[in-house]
Amino acid sequence: MDDLRVQDKEGKSYILFNRQTNLFEIYGEDSAHITTFYEQVKNWLEAYMQVSHKPISVNLQFLQYHASSYAALLQILQLFNDLYTNKKILVMINWFVNCRDMKTMKDVKTIKSKVGVLPLNILKVEKA
Repeated sequence: MDDLRVQDKEGKSYILFNRQTNLFEIYGEDSAHITTFYEQVKNWLEAYMQVSHKPISVNLQFLQYHASSYAALLQILQLFNDLYTNKKILVMINWFVNCRDMKTMKDVKTIKSKVGVLPLNILKVEKA
């Protein structure tokens, strides 16, 4: 299985999952085609979960976050939660949020409450 490298059609969002380091990163800005973008990620993760047993670090950092990506992100995080709870594989989520963006901060806290016991750190930064 190769590393996952995906960039959305507008070039605003990028996903990289390095299998050697088990570092999974989503960063950039949400786009109008976000559902298709995350569907590729979800399919790859489902296949990866069948073969991997190593700890995973996940970094999320968005310049702009839209409500349209809420469901897609929640599905991906629930996959990580399944890996964490069912396969007992350490998964650490670090979500970088602009400290001035109270709406996104609230959304991330809501998402955190929906992903069970999955470790999700909300890290406030000056500019995400």
